[in-house]
Amino acid sequence: MWHLPSGQQIVCLSGHYQRISSLVWRGGFLISGAEDNTINIWQAVKESTNSNGTHSPLHTFTVHSMPVTDLFCGLGGPRCRLFSVSLDNTAQIWEVASGRHLLSLEFPAPLSKLLVDKMESVVLGVSLTTLVYKISLTEDQQSED
Repeated sequence: MWHLPSGQQIVCLSGHYQRISSLVWRGGFLISGAEDNTINIWQAVKESTNSNGTHSPLHTFTVHSMPVTDLFCGLGGPRCRLFSVSLDNTAQIWEVASGRHLLSLEFPAPLSKLLVDKMESVVLGVSLTTLVYKISLTEDQQSED
């Protein structure tokens, strides 16, 4: 991370060994998903810099078995929910601050993008072939549009 006015590097975030595919900033947390199948959450205000100048993640999630392709972080401050999708045909949901895994959703195809409504009750997963799959978190149904 860089301090824009001075151009000086503030901290080096080291946590992925392959390309980062998605970044989200929400409520003092920087969240990254990558092609190494992992998601890292850094807390911006927490001082956890190692002796080598790197900043350790607050949480690292390794639930996905294939590259993470998109992230969505809802509202709610530190208790906000993080949604992720992957080429492993799943969407995962976590609570950001605690790192608690809340739910795993299975889709019929690998997903490239994710959309979540404002109430966080409907998840839309977009496949690599641009099919859109809809899962309601409040009803027992799944549909393909």
